[in-house]
Amino acid sequence: MTCNNCHTHNDNHQLSFKEKLAKILKHWSAHNKEHNESYKKWSAEAKERGYTDISALIEEAAAISLKINKYFEKAEDLIK
Repeated sequence: MTCNNCHTHNDNHQLSFKEKLAKILKHWSAHNKEHNESYKKWSAEAKERGYTDISALIEEAAAISLKINKYFEKAEDLIK
């Protein structure tokens, strides 16, 4: 049995590759920012509990994730 009216989403407009790319870059950037906040929280917690070496490594990972976002932002600028 087929139901032509069962879908509520609009299939009339498909995103172009450029639109999809812009959308995924924005998503990745936002997702990285969320992870960065989590990294900093865990780094602080590790430091408070005496895991200073681990805290430092997590902080480095946090800094690298922000650098990655700069690439995503540059890519977003090129799409505009």
